[in-house]
Amino acid sequence: MADRYFNPFQAIDIHVPVEFHDAFARYSQTGGNAVIDQSPFPRMVDLWFLSVCVAARLGLEPVDIGKFETRKIIDGSIFGSDPWRVHTLIPA
Repeated sequence: MADRYFNPFQAIDIHVPVEFHDAFARYSQTGGNAVIDQSPFPRMVDLWFLSVCVAARLGLEPVDIGKFETRKIIDGSIFGSDPWRVHTLIPA
């Protein structure tokens, strides 16, 4: 039960390619003037998580993000408040 709150992403920053950063900002409520009907995701990390899940479902391979200019959306410590996401991302 102790590993339930283990967060291996604690010291990792979550980045997205610059070309997608505006979409992450537009579709999340992170900004001050977000309209919920147009921004269905409470946080950018929620849209990022959906993106990872869809990519996994479609069988897409990870891309070397080092080849792209990126922007940080959040640090991995956010998963400390969402331990179920850690369990979803790490196979048993």
